[in-house]
Amino acid sequence: MSYRTLPFPRGQSLTNGVTLIGHSGTKSSRLPSSTGIYDEATPFGRDLASKRPIQVLDEQLSNGGTTGADDTILVPGTMQPIKLRAVQAGADITVSKHGLLVQFDTTAGRFGVVTAETYAAADGVACLPIDGAYPIGTSISKYDWFYVVDEGICYVSVANGATVTASGAVASGANGLAAPATAGEAVVGISQEEVTGNGTASHDVARMYVTGLRMSDASG
Repeated sequence: MSYRTLPFPRGQSLTNGVTLIGHSGTKSSRLPSSTGIYDEATPFGRDLASKRPIQVLDEQLSNGGTTGADDTILVPGTMQPIKLRAVQAGADITVSKHGLLVQFDTTAGRFGVVTAETYAAADGVACLPIDGAYPIGTSISKYDWFYVVDEGICYVSVANGATVTASGAVASGANGLAAPATAGEAVVGISQEEVTGNGTASHDVARMYVTGLRMSDASG
């Protein structure tokens, strides 16, 4: 099994104006558009947006939040291959939960490339989880590029009071948190275990297989 080189390291965001790792050329030749948002006319954005999801081995650890004694958690790497997609932040993002689900700008050409200004996924929308290599509390600035999980096993946070079941379809349950999928909702993945969210980071993290960004609905 082969793994391709990521354009920038996991757990980091790529700030506008920084030359892509492994690419030649000056910084000025790879700047995004004057608005900061990706468009197809800019080499910088085109380089990243045109890349297919990249398969890597999930061996990196993610540190948990420290807002309280019960909220400290270490989410291990799964040691399984996962596919990561580089996307651009359409607003300042704070990684407040493990595997926070983010939704995308629906402007033509931006879906799957640029996150929406209200980035935390609403009920049942097509979305993807932020890569677990970003520790809780990480800040990602508007217009920066970062990774989401496009396919494979990762950890996501379950909405308070919601229960995802082993082999059950998972969707966004609002505020970027996971919940069981219902009819008419886009399925983000399949839970690998039963977990009930209780509002604390140390008890509401579920292992899930992400099935990729798609608009398919739960079968109800």
